Amino acid sequence: MTSERHHHDRLRGVVLGRLPPLAADRLALLAPLAQFTDLAEASPADRERAEVLFVWDFRSRSLDDIVRSLPNLRWLHASSAGVEHMLVPAVVESDLLVTNSAGQFERPIAEYVAAYALAHAKDIPATIASQAAHRWNYREVAMLAGTTMVIVGMGRIGRAVGRTAHALGMELVGVRRSGQPHADDPPGLRLTTDLAAVAPLADYLVVTAASTPETRGLVSASIVASLRSSAYLVNVARASIVDLAAVVASLRSGRLAGAMLDVFETEPVLPDSELWDVPNLIVSPHMSGDTAGYTGEIIDAFGDNIRRYRAGEGLLNLIDVRRGY
Repeated sequence: MTSERHHHDRLRGVVLGRLPPLAADRLALLAPLAQFTDLAEASPADRERAEVLFVWDFRSRSLDDIVRSLPNLRWLHASSAGVEHMLVPAVVESDLLVTNSAGQFERPIAEYVAAYALAHAKDIPATIASQAAHRWNYREVAMLAGTTMVIVGMGRIGRAVGRTAHALGMELVGVRRSGQPHADDPPGLRLTTDLAAVAPLADYLVVTAASTPETRGLVSASIVASLRSSAYLVNVARASIVDLAAVVASLRSGRLAGAMLDVFETEPVLPDSELWDVPNLIVSPHMSGDTAGYTGEIIDAFGDNIRRYRAGEGLLNLIDVRRGY
């Protein structure tokens, strides 16, 4: 589906969530013939005319009602890579265009995962703690080269994580639903559809899969239990994919060496949550893909799609709402 809008018509849209001032200014500069209104301030006429909904606030739980209140809506764009929050009945049951911001987060997340793996292999936390105690703590540390990273979900983020891991000399196993290779797969990747068969091989199990009904609970208690006691688990995808209780229990019992979770069912994690004190767990505040200036890159990509929409061209990063990615 493409737009047939006349080039000189003004495109009207609404934004769910408050854009930072610099992002709003950048959008106005990139799309001078488009007018976007904060949904919280939109008049009935603004809602009537809106063809585009820019979902900046991916935590909103009112999207279904919002979509139904916009009678001329044709296109939804997510500021995030994940789109599970967009897949409400009013969207899935329609022919609306849905796009995301894929392409902005892959390399930052790959670096974040690599930083975690390197910090553990080189025992950086202990070095920092020893310095704070004014203690010379010489010891031998591990190599990442030759260890195995199992990546659950081999989309764009998973492939980027794999390329970085390959550059560090790690062996790669990718779990992909189709089991089929992709032209952009990292070198040396071994593909499988069977997570249970390869989880015990992992020194690092990294979850990058899209959140769909099929991936909910995919990293189950049995998968967590099958990991080596020396393994580390990393989730930079969505909380629903990993059995958190199983991870916490394994860390408390010493059955799992460590974990870094960047996503949680409740965000932010509350100050009195037990998670802050779980041994060898890093509670990362959903920031693995966010680097200085990233909002500008999101707006740039959205601006390019606005140009395409106005010109009647195919949009980039189109989502199959029935598959969820």
